[in-house]
Amino acid sequence: MVSEEELRVDYGRPVQDFCEAVQQDGLLGNRRLIAALLLSTLRGYRFGSTWREDPGTRRFRVLVAVFMAISVLAWVLLSSGLQRVYRPTFNTDVAFYTMTVVGVICLVSIRLLWSFPGSITFLRKGARSGAKPPIAGLCLGKIDHVLDSRSLRLVVFSFLFLLVMQVTLLGFTRDHCGIDFDGNFLTSLLLTLDNLFHGVMLDIGELYGLNLAGKIEHNYWSASFFLFFRLGYDAMFLLFVYLAWQRWTARGLLRGLPTNSQELIRWVETELDKKWFKRFPCEYAFLVLAKEYIAGRHDVVRTISERFEDLGVSDEVRALFVDDGGRQVLLPAASAHAQTGEAGAGQGSP
Repeated sequence: MVSEEELRVDYGRPVQDFCEAVQQDGLLGNRRLIAALLLSTLRGYRFGSTWREDPGTRRFRVLVAVFMAISVLAWVLLSSGLQRVYRPTFNTDVAFYTMTVVGVICLVSIRLLWSFPGSITFLRKGARSGAKPPIAGLCLGKIDHVLDSRSLRLVVFSFLFLLVMQVTLLGFTRDHCGIDFDGNFLTSLLLTLDNLFHGVMLDIGELYGLNLAGKIEHNYWSASFFLFFRLGYDAMFLLFVYLAWQRWTARGLLRGLPTNSQELIRWVETELDKKWFKRFPCEYAFLVLAKEYIAGRHDVVRTISERFEDLGVSDEVRALFVDDGGRQVLLPAASAHAQTGEAGAGQGSP
């Protein structure tokens, strides 16, 4: 059982406030804490307050800032005179093309790794250096993954990366990627924007002869170069629209949120319809288990957890589900599996 001292030290202000609110409903101990965690989590998802500031995110932002700064600095230096010294003797094309390919591979790898939602665990918000971040709610697996704004920010960064790389390659390479022009910044930018708008707008601009940089003649290399980036722009645009649609529809499932434990029980019983079960089956099952636990039906929670031992809930969250005697009712996966096996063996014995 979580003590009052542990509640003040380990849990953030939103959870503490909800604990005080649901205490008026007669809930005590961990039932009160589970209700407060769910209320804080659901309202955070609905109103977009579940931001994160973990060390990995901060390092990623620093790397993004450094990369963009290096790109801008390279533009300034090479376009202001250093290119006159080095370009005749040093072939910069290999460096620029290699940087682009490596950058695209890194972005694709990050995107793929980001595509796998985690289990249901604690949500910890940022704290001062050296202090353990307090628990502000729960990360509800796939729901948390869909509503995580970092996915959209990663798509926006990938979009900007492709724009910067195309402008850089058009201006810095010796043959300007097969395009016959002097390589100045404005023309490179307009050519890049033309390629962007022609891709995202389904070639409407190209069909009607709308070009910011004027009409250009492509050869095999320049056409392949422009097609590569155009496909990238289209992919990022479609991915952004898809993720935004996912967020919008997921937020729609969180309307009419409860404010106390009794409303929470009714909300789970009435609002978790087929849409929830089809899109978020694991999270749906967890909310039903949490509802049964808050209502005091510990035997139901124990029975269901024995039948569904692979439910994606972390052990630290499972440890909060205890009865009045301190015995865990939402069993860890290994324990549930072992008890299910023992029960089957007992039934099979004469």
